[in-house]
Amino acid sequence: MENKRCLEFEKNPIQDAISRIRFAPASNNLLISSWDTNLRLYDVDGSKLTFEASGDAALLDCCFQGKTAAFSTGSDCSITRYNLDIGTSKNFGNHDDLATCVEYSEETGQVITGGFDKKIKCWDSRSTKPLTFVNTVNVAVESMSLNGFIAMVAVGTSVNMYDLRKFSSSYYSKRVDIQIKCVRPYLDQGFAAGSYEGRVALKYFNPSNQNKDGYAFRCTPMAKDKQHNMAAVNDIVFSPSTYGDFITGDNDGYVTIWNAQTLKNPNSPSSTKFHQILPKSCKSSSLSPFQVSNMSDEEHQFESKADAGASKTFPQQAGTIRKNGYIVIKNRACKVVEVSTSKTGKHGHAKCHFVAIDIFNGKKLEDIVPSSHNCDVPHVNRTDYQLIDISEDGFVSLLTESGGTKDDLKLPTDDTLLTQIKDGFAEGKDLVVTVMSAMGEEQICALKDIGPK
Repeated sequence: MENKRCLEFEKNPIQDAISRIRFAPASNNLLISSWDTNLRLYDVDGSKLTFEASGDAALLDCCFQGKTAAFSTGSDCSITRYNLDIGTSKNFGNHDDLATCVEYSEETGQVITGGFDKKIKCWDSRSTKPLTFVNTVNVAVESMSLNGFIAMVAVGTSVNMYDLRKFSSSYYSKRVDIQIKCVRPYLDQGFAAGSYEGRVALKYFNPSNQNKDGYAFRCTPMAKDKQHNMAAVNDIVFSPSTYGDFITGDNDGYVTIWNAQTLKNPNSPSSTKFHQILPKSCKSSSLSPFQVSNMSDEEHQFESKADAGASKTFPQQAGTIRKNGYIVIKNRACKVVEVSTSKTGKHGHAKCHFVAIDIFNGKKLEDIVPSSHNCDVPHVNRTDYQLIDISEDGFVSLLTESGGTKDDLKLPTDDTLLTQIKDGFAEGKDLVVTVMSAMGEEQICALKDIGPK
């Protein structure tokens, strides 16, 4: 490809994964936040570093505030503001857990942040008491994007939309059936959401056919064994010059250009236009739409809703997994009881030390993972069933929602829970048991006494 330009990092290399890349609104400057705790500003034309600020924690996002200021969010819950002209930084505010995303609105002068504390915060960047509003949601905020006065916020498997002029509640919410990693606006037509499992969903606000309000597809290539890689889609960028074109970048370093119009037809040969694998040194959680080359013959595949969520696990960055969350260690579904993170060394990654308990057998397991690397996280589900019978060999018969029976579970091994179930059943009580399932394994984990029969 002609006119390629490369930024040189040899004198001051980035020591860990890049979390976000932003182009300046009115110049050819590049703002980069990284898990190595540094925010850097590069002059692309001069191929030189013009600003660098180091912190105490990994930076998870960044954005510009006009030409001379910037913001970042950190794994220590902090929001930091930087003066790019004089080279200073100061704390701007905090979340109660990881601060995951930050956006600045030119239209309103607001700074909007989200975090794992399940809060969306609005700040007035011009005030000495900047916090103006807090909105609490049901789950952690993973990603956020602005489109004029509209804020798109990714929470779990839904995208909520807010009007920045009236932020008290969302005016629109759309479920997309994927665990969202990033969300980006698609002009004024809808949005694109990338998932931890390597899928992208495009949704429209006003579809011509209500039964076809969008579609989802896998954007990770199929390996030689015909199995899909489960690399998280870290970022999506729509082309400012070619209508319908957008780029996806995943955690394995694949960068691919797609066209939203031809993607409506899964069999269209032009739905995937270009494809490139980035070297390890270029992998990041964010991308900008420039420099891609002709695609290889890798296969990409559309899927139905029935395929979505079929995986037993999904990938999540180690540095974002918290106490009481879940993680897979030695192929076992575990609950995290303790997590500690070491600081980034001179030549290495910050590392997370996990102490966890197997959710089925109670055994203690430990693992150490670089904070910017992905861990497998199990899909853990809980379902309530009414207890019908207990057989002599210890199997239970449970009533399902459809009126059938489930007869493949044994009584729990926990002595206290076992005694409660046996005694309650012997007394003729109506009992409801909670069955926990993960990674193809099931077990009765709780009991509810709903009274005598």
